[in-house]
Amino acid sequence: MNAAKILDHRGIVISDPIGAMAHLQLGRALALSGDKTKAKAAYQDFLTLWKDADPDVPILEEAKAEYGKTRTSKQGVRDIVPESPCGSCH
Repeated sequence: MNAAKILDHRGIVISDPIGAMAHLQLGRALALSGDKTKAKAAYQDFLTLWKDADPDVPILEEAKAEYGKTRTSKQGVRDIVPESPCGSCH
């Protein structure tokens, strides 16, 4: 998992946007694998790093929606992370 490898070296990417995106991608991967607890933590890390971002940035809106789905109900994993248009981008 590339996101996990990036986060293993977070001192190198701490102020780089790729570090924040790694948290998001890790959250998505964990959600798809069914680990909602770790997925929520990864989404929270991303949202914390992006707390001062413009609220209408599409990736931030997507992340908030996906995070919200991890916090609620007994939805299936596929309901948390929408399938990408290309079908294999996640």
